[in-house]
Amino acid sequence: MNGRKIKKKKNFFILHHPSFGWQIVFAFLIKILKKTNNDILIINFTSRRNNPALIDFLFDKKSVIEYQSNLKNTIINYNKISYDALNDALKYFPSIKKKIISNEKLYKKLKYQNNEVCIWDFEQNKIIKYFDYKWYDDLIEKHKISHKDLNQKTLNLTKKIFNIYFGKKVLGKKIGSISLRDKVSNYKSDDLRQINNPNNYVSGVKWLIKNKNYIFFNHNPNYDKYFSNIKEVINLSVVTNKLEFYRLNLYIYSINDLFISTHSGSHFGTALFRKKII
Repeated sequence: MNGRKIKKKKNFFILHHPSFGWQIVFAFLIKILKKTNNDILIINFTSRRNNPALIDFLFDKKSVIEYQSNLKNTIINYNKISYDALNDALKYFPSIKKKIISNEKLYKKLKYQNNEVCIWDFEQNKIIKYFDYKWYDDLIEKHKISHKDLNQKTLNLTKKIFNIYFGKKVLGKKIGSISLRDKVSNYKSDDLRQINNPNNYVSGVKWLIKNKNYIFFNHNPNYDKYFSNIKEVINLSVVTNKLEFYRLNLYIYSINDLFISTHSGSHFGTALFRKKII
């Protein structure tokens, strides 16, 4: 890690959640906190289910240390292993450890409240308290994010890339996104969020194209075959440069007029910009 950055900063936040949705949630929360305290360094872990371009999209480089990237494995949660190892190592550096903003401290600083939101936990076989999305939605509305709040260098570059690939195709059209979820575990709640018949979505997309002047981007390459024969659907996988793909994924989330998904964390990417979501 960059020792100079660490010495200069008074506070640190370790962003390490392996899912894309929670990666967005905590990145947004720390972005809110940095409005009042910019002296926070983000120590960023990236896993395969994350978007590796997200932090560069939201923050300038001087605010971030890229600690570790594990993009090739979903079975083993290397992020959790490395995060625990880092926490253990920090015991020997108490002056740094006390500067760490934990998730609990972050919630407290932003006055998190859970108004009795509960879910059934299939592992514990009981009802447990869960994250209160109403509180999060209220924060999104209060701390409105627009393009001016992003990393301008990355944003402008991504705009140019978008216009090169798709500028003429989207001209005069409403932009839609469809981002269907992959199965990532054998956990029961994951099964409940899975897609039984992707063709059900295809019919709706075709209707919106025909009747509402939409052009759609399919963000998940694993569903390309369902959309490849529809003229007004662009499979984002046509962008073969990985970094460009990930940046365009985020940029399109920020400009689309409509976002369609299963119950997936990817919708947080477009919710930040207060777009319509189905």
